[in-house]
Amino acid sequence: MTRLTDEFSGGWQMRIELAKILLRQPDLLLLDEPTNHLDIESILWLEDWLAKYPGMAIVISHDRRFLDNVTNRTVEVMLGRLDDYKVPYSKYVELSAERREKLSAAYENQQRVIADRERTITRFMAKASKTKMAQSMQKQLDKMDRVEIDEQDTSVMRLRFPEAPRAGEVVATAEHLTKRYGNLKVLENVDFQLLRGERVAFVGQNGQGKTTLAKILVGAEAATSGKATMGYNVAIGYYAQNQAETLDPKITLLETMEKYSPPEMRTKLRSTLGGFLFSGEDVDKKVVALSGGERARLALACMLLRPFNFLVLDEPTNHLDMLSKDVLKQALLDYKGTLLVVSHDREFLSGLTNRTIEFRDHRLHEYLGDVNYFLEKRRLDNMRQVEMRTTTAKAGNGYAAPDERGKAGSALSAEDKKQLQRTVQRTERRISEIEAELKKIEGKMAESDFYSRPESQDVLQKYSAGKAELEKVYAEWELAAEQLG
Repeated sequence: MTRLTDEFSGGWQMRIELAKILLRQPDLLLLDEPTNHLDIESILWLEDWLAKYPGMAIVISHDRRFLDNVTNRTVEVMLGRLDDYKVPYSKYVELSAERREKLSAAYENQQRVIADRERTITRFMAKASKTKMAQSMQKQLDKMDRVEIDEQDTSVMRLRFPEAPRAGEVVATAEHLTKRYGNLKVLENVDFQLLRGERVAFVGQNGQGKTTLAKILVGAEAATSGKATMGYNVAIGYYAQNQAETLDPKITLLETMEKYSPPEMRTKLRSTLGGFLFSGEDVDKKVVALSGGERARLALACMLLRPFNFLVLDEPTNHLDMLSKDVLKQALLDYKGTLLVVSHDREFLSGLTNRTIEFRDHRLHEYLGDVNYFLEKRRLDNMRQVEMRTTTAKAGNGYAAPDERGKAGSALSAEDKKQLQRTVQRTERRISEIEAELKKIEGKMAESDFYSRPESQDVLQKYSAGKAELEKVYAEWELAAEQLG
């Protein structure tokens, strides 16, 4: 048996771990949110691989289409109860609704029968001549198999974004912005402007620079050249793609909230946690004990402790269940500030934004509508087609015309290919070295008296620096590998 969890912080980690597992050809696979950080081509490859896989696979996922394509049985887990359906997810949704409807009708009918018999028993008990008959009817009623309606877990988080002061007319600007990792180009000479009240979606293939531009705009990463500036009186709320993984696993939920809270919010932390479905003794749990979805909810709760008028969300639905996604979307529809969201989830983006920016061929292609308008203009049926890699001609700088389509063009030059291959080989060697160093440190950290040693803080700092370098080197490896195709 082999398992894959959702604890990896990026697509590169997930893909590498997945490849290692699948190469072993296990008899049983346990896949926990395997698509969270995969690009569309990796998901399609995984779907195809699982379709041919002779063993058994148990999948935990909130990706409806992936579940439909790879499963033939759905087990609903709710309030400690399991309900088994021998069908894929979408069919399960239909059958579950039908089952509950029929069960509800049977329950109501039975309740009417019970009420009628109880009235008859009460009448007969009042007459001495019919007491025995009433007692017999009561025994029959007591033996009746009662229809029970399964209790449903309909609890959802309560989410409302705080009011913030009004920002200036121009919220964010990028001018002649270029970003490279070594010799790898992600963005080149990009211009972008975001005005107050706009609601913008970033879409496109992985590795095209969506997250990179979002990070540069909020100041989380520096551009190689060009500049990004914030407008007047802009207060940023930023939810990173790996936001949930940045939480300190050793402290409690309440301590986490206290860490991010301004003084004036300290008295409201417990009620805020309650709104995100953490109540009572839950607040004293350590973060390490939380599931991926619970960590995502906690990260959202932390973000709401301060007011902001510019909200940037990078793949916010990755770890959220179906109900939580709906709650988040409704809260965003009610949000009055400026919104920038990076996502590949069509259902979530539908109707949420009024401007869509596609990242393609190192250029920004603008569409003045939501994701459905964008797909219509691109003559595409779904987001999977958007995220498929295509061989396109080298593009120019800045914005493309709204309906311009990339034409098939030249492949990489021999020199470019050699350079990318060298980068892949160099980064793979460095990744192995860093992972070996981290493994040694983890061995020390596992020793019982580690935290009482005077050098423990230095070791922990070295470990954090190693993890940060590993993240950076993996990003460089991923970009080179993607450009090689």
